[in-house]
Amino acid sequence: MLTPSAISHILQSPEIRQLGLAQLDGFIGPAHAFTAIGSRPYEYFAEEFQKPVVIAGFEALDVMQAILMLIRQLNAGRAEVGSGFARAASSHGNIRRKGW
Repeated sequence: MLTPSAISHILQSPEIRQLGLAQLDGFIGPAHAFTAIGSRPYEYFAEEFQKPVVIAGFEALDVMQAILMLIRQLNAGRAEVGSGFARAASSHGNIRRKGW
């Protein structure tokens, strides 16, 4: 999936890394990528860049829950990967899909 690559590109861009022009507090990741690859590929961003990541579904309630989870992490000074979409997959993703 391309989502972790896109986040990496953003965080390592000169505008963010050296110039500090874009202030990013965290990321909301897409559920469709999460169901395929799990949350483990996002752990790098929480550990290396201290940016929390919360996976969200596409329903309004899923997005609001993810925003709340992200705000709680920021307020607590934490940078972890959280899932607001645990009903669809685990941190390992969809095990069946990996065998395709």
